Amino acid sequence: MAGSFTVGALAVASPEANAVGAVRLTLLPKRLEVEMLRAGSYQDGFVPGALTRFVRFSVPYTAVRGFVRREGGIGLTLDPLAAAPFNRFQLAHFTDLPLEALASAHKRREAARAFSWLLPLPLAVLATVAMPLDLASGVVGRGAVGLLVLVVLAAVAKRLGAMLTLGGPVASHLMRTFERRLSQRVGLAPLASHETDPFEVPEPVAAASGLPAFARAGIATMTPSFSFPWARIGGALAAVAVCIGLFAGFRSLKSLPAEPAPEAQAGIVNAPVPEDEKLLASHGPACACERADSPLWSGGIPVLSVLPISKSREPGHALGDISPKVNKRGRGRYDFDLAIVNNAAFALNDVRVLLTFARRDEKGERRGVTDRGLFWEGELGSGRSVKWGVKAPGTEVRIDVAESRLLSEAAGASGPASREAFKKLLGARQPLVRLHAATMLAYLGDPEAIEAARGLGALSEADEMTRSRISRALAPIRVCDVKSTEGTLSACVHNSSKDVVRDLVLAEVAPSGGGRKRPIDEAILAGAGIRVAIPDFGEAPEELTIEH
Repeated sequence: MAGSFTVGALAVASPEANAVGAVRLTLLPKRLEVEMLRAGSYQDGFVPGALTRFVRFSVPYTAVRGFVRREGGIGLTLDPLAAAPFNRFQLAHFTDLPLEALASAHKRREAARAFSWLLPLPLAVLATVAMPLDLASGVVGRGAVGLLVLVVLAAVAKRLGAMLTLGGPVASHLMRTFERRLSQRVGLAPLASHETDPFEVPEPVAAASGLPAFARAGIATMTPSFSFPWARIGGALAAVAVCIGLFAGFRSLKSLPAEPAPEAQAGIVNAPVPEDEKLLASHGPACACERADSPLWSGGIPVLSVLPISKSREPGHALGDISPKVNKRGRGRYDFDLAIVNNAAFALNDVRVLLTFARRDEKGERRGVTDRGLFWEGELGSGRSVKWGVKAPGTEVRIDVAESRLLSEAAGASGPASREAFKKLLGARQPLVRLHAATMLAYLGDPEAIEAARGLGALSEADEMTRSRISRALAPIRVCDVKSTEGTLSACVHNSSKDVVRDLVLAEVAPSGGGRKRPIDEAILAGAGIRVAIPDFGEAPEELTIEH
């Protein structure tokens, strides 16, 4: 099973547990990783140890001795020879928040537990004193009533305190997900036939079947090519009928009369002459464009694209705008998604991404530096994408990746992933990932990129510029190999349409629409290209297009 699953939880006090504190559990393909922030030892009947330790270890799944639902949580037991120093946990309050946020949740749970023992005592004393004499009299009667009230209130307060700190519906959903994933890894539940990334769309046939994922894998192998004996008889009869038809066809060809030989004709014959369009076509230097020059890939295509994704749904908000929310004290906080896409034709292993968050003080110096490490263990296939949710304090962020090569620099220069891989990404939930897939299809020259970009609906001004560049890059008449020497612009203009084109205008793409324009006096044949030289044009612009 590829990929990993990470969830946070609280290790709470329980007779079967020997540790308390905030826990992060990561289900790797072959091992279970346990990280404890401010961990402390615990033994039933003794005061818990101070929560001052950070513990991190991992064990194989064969070291899982048992996990059961108990007291609104999950009891997890590991082999003491493989897990040290703690191997018994009572897990509750499951969450997807950073591990540091669980420390405060642990404090709230301990406070609720203390109140569940301290609050019933004064209430029981108050009930004993305020009890009317006609209901209970004497020391024994009032003492019995007070003891009963104390026991009932203690049980109710303990249950309410536990319910208030279990985490709610989100924690219950994460707990069930963790239980199912761990059951699959230790062999208590059937494994899925394959595991998809967050953006991969299920196959329509498999989805329409209504079967669970692990049952769909065997459909193709369970269906025989011929289910009944008479199916083979029908195939044999069909083969005999084809042979009879071929034999009859050959017999009919022999009976046809022979075609008469052509006769010579006297006089003038109209010989075919070239069309006027071909006669008027340019005889200048020929050239060809594999793809149009575009700012979308002028700096090269990276092997691994990192896409910060905004969670804002406000109209006009850029898809990649992850600006933090700043409070009145000037403290900011980030909350966004981060996706990565493998653009290369080869797989990547153990992808690491490091995010560094910080804020600036009055002097402009960095303060409160916080790191968030993201890790995809195992293989990230060609054209595949994965996503994480990121939350951290700060007003600025820097993203570093270990894989920083361009496709042209990669070993073997194997090129980008296939068109089919990027077409699969067009079904991603995040619009920014779909826009990236359309960009890569435009780089590969696939005309479906235009329709994919149009299907994104209304976009911000910055994202609309990307969509327009995709359309211009796949225009029938393209411009490439643009150079400027001493003010003279040289470019290859390629006509990929099926018609001869004339009266073309080479135009600079400018936001205000006031870019430089120069006419091209040459006609260009279908499927051909010519190199044009335009004097006094100036420096080469960022993007050129053809108007006609």
